[in-house]
Amino acid sequence: MKKIGVLIGVSGVIPLCFFWGCTAAVVGMGESAYNHVRGDFLGIIPESLDKVYSASLDAIRGTAKYQIIEQELNAIAANITAYDSLSRKTTISLTRTEHDQTQIQIRIGLAGDKLQSTYLYDRIRQTLKDQTRDKFVF
Repeated sequence: MKKIGVLIGVSGVIPLCFFWGCTAAVVGMGESAYNHVRGDFLGIIPESLDKVYSASLDAIRGTAKYQIIEQELNAIAANITAYDSLSRKTTISLTRTEHDQTQIQIRIGLAGDKLQSTYLYDRIRQTLKDQTRDKFVF
């Protein structure tokens, strides 16, 4: 029975990736959805671009592992480029979506590093939670 559920889920995602790209598949999965495609970590964060950009910078600065080389923010997108302690280029690309959510794309190194990308994504999400919690402290 479990195999049938997985087959149904995969059969729904593959056509989305084929016709509209993997972004549509990730958006359709919900707020905590993410995917790792061809070395790129793709996710949707239900926060504004400005908040996610700020949290991304704080998450990178919060660890001694990364050195930020370039950062850019405009009305619809943002990019952060850094190098990690192993001299691998780390790129975080953020794009505003239609419903004031943010699509995040993380690539670490030439071929991508799924474990480190997921770790960085989790740090960004935790930083967002911490920023929100700090606003409501009495």
